[in-house]
Amino acid sequence: SRGNKSGTYAVAAHEYGHSLTENVRLAVGEDSFDKTATRIVTEARKTTGERGNIKFGRRISEYATVSDAETVAEAVSDYMCNGSKAKRQSKAVVKVIDGYLRK
Repeated sequence: SRGNKSGTYAVAAHEYGHSLTENVRLAVGEDSFDKTATRIVTEARKTTGERGNIKFGRRISEYATVSDAETVAEAVSDYMCNGSKAKRQSKAVVKVIDGYLRK
């Protein structure tokens, strides 16, 4: 279950989150998708003052605790589905992605 997110749009938004991670990977020239996901989550987590990427992910959804890549995807889905009502952790992830892709 993904909380209040349901339907095809939430799934598409989740998959879009993976594609944004890949775009950041290409932008920074990193060789690993997973390293890029960890980079995004770690930067976002530091802006919220939380400790541990898994704990950070759990505030977005239980599925976000699977990996940093899933944290990013769940955050993007939460943000796209809930806008201003998205969790602050999700907003932080999107802000980090935005920072990389606007350079």
